[in-house]
Amino acid sequence: MKATVTTPTAPDVSAADVARSLGRCLALCLMFLLQCMAKAFGLAQRAVLSVCQWLNTRHNFTDQEDPLIMTGWQYLGFGALVMFVATVISIKW
Repeated sequence: MKATVTTPTAPDVSAADVARSLGRCLALCLMFLLQCMAKAFGLAQRAVLSVCQWLNTRHNFTDQEDPLIMTGWQYLGFGALVMFVATVISIKW
């Protein structure tokens, strides 16, 4: 039996077909980008809400015998004040 030889021919692709495929690809890329941005914004929103909740609630930062109860804002402010004083003290006059 003799094998038949076929030569592959390129399909007829017009510029409109290429433009249509490129448009679909760009639309899918845009959709993926928007979905990733929405997911990232949702994650950022949850992070900001949890940080705000931590900053505004009262916490016990020491042991149970002599409690030091401060909000997160007070804790950060005290830390910033300590850093400022340490910087001023460490400057060589």
